[in-house]
Amino acid sequence: ETELNRRERGGKTFRRSYTPAGGLLVFQTTVSDIPQNGATLLVQTVLHRPWPETELNDALANSGFSDVQIYGGIDLREFLPDESRDVVILARPQ
Repeated sequence: ETELNRRERGGKTFRRSYTPAGGLLVFQTTVSDIPQNGATLLVQTVLHRPWPETELNDALANSGFSDVQIYGGIDLREFLPDESRDVVILARPQ
């Protein structure tokens, strides 16, 4: 399991993580709260399928997009596959 981030705010802990599972990624968002009358835990799980860059480019082209540009954040920094936490894609409809 890889923890993406953890934040504490207002007595609650927010945690995001993912675990590889047979070609998919299991993303979990966990919110825990320990008020005076007992603990509360909320877990949301979503399955994601990672797309290799070539497969993603092909899918965009086959869907009618061109001039595909891939960035590593909303500030349009360079996308580095082993380092970037975000993927931002800009493409033009054909």
